[in-house]
Amino acid sequence: MELSLKHIARQVGGDVIGDDGTIITGVNSLDAANTGDISFFTDKRYKEDLKKTAASALIVSEKNDLFKGPQLVVSNAALAFAAVTGIFGPSLPRYPGISEQAIVHESSRIGQDVSIYPTTYVGKDTEIGDETVLFPGVFIGDRVRIGKGTIVFPHVTVLQDCII
Repeated sequence: MELSLKHIARQVGGDVIGDDGTIITGVNSLDAANTGDISFFTDKRYKEDLKKTAASALIVSEKNDLFKGPQLVVSNAALAFAAVTGIFGPSLPRYPGISEQAIVHESSRIGQDVSIYPTTYVGKDTEIGDETVLFPGVFIGDRVRIGKGTIVFPHVTVLQDCII
């Protein structure tokens, strides 16, 4: 995937200082970054890594004179870096719908585009929000409320009356 720094800035609500047309192809730490990567800087302990990085762009909370390339300025650099990592990360596999090997109580309400893998249990009077993914072996107790877009990884237990 290739995205311009301008596009990434729109996604995370930041401002670009420098060339907003810089093409970003991945994310990496300061010390491991290569051309095409974007990294972030929040901790002065990594100042030497910042001086040596080969990153094409940097996410920061305020302009930093030690980095000469384009900078994406945001209010929370670590949070923005996490969001950018999500943009470049591989998409999660999704089971197509609800597996016949899953147990879903008839009183549960299942949203749109939900992925429920085999060996998952969903208790009574439970609400599963749109675009949620429940991986294999998940146990969802009675009266649980799970919001839109939640991902519950394999073998997680959510006990009764919890809200996620």
